[in-house]
Amino acid sequence: MNVILNGNTYESAELIADAVLSPDNVSKVEIGGEAYENMILICKYEYEGGTRFALREMTDAEAENKNLRAQLNDALQSVAELTIIVSAIMAQ
Repeated sequence: MNVILNGNTYESAELIADAVLSPDNVSKVEIGGEAYENMILICKYEYEGGTRFALREMTDAEAENKNLRAQLNDALQSVAELTIIVSAIMAQ
């Protein structure tokens, strides 16, 4: 994607689909040759036939919360899988 920095927003001459700036796609970005992680989209809007958007790095608390939610989801998935296994064993 070819964008320019305008103040604290980036501009694209083309419309950018929401999926392109999804949380998964913007979490790790390269800006000016420098890699950034834990980025989030602040805003996105159409402007003169294109798109303007702004990104920022997550705060430490936001990054920790994201990590804890991922761990919780993993644990819930494991519990669901174990429930299926135990149910199958009990049905025998």
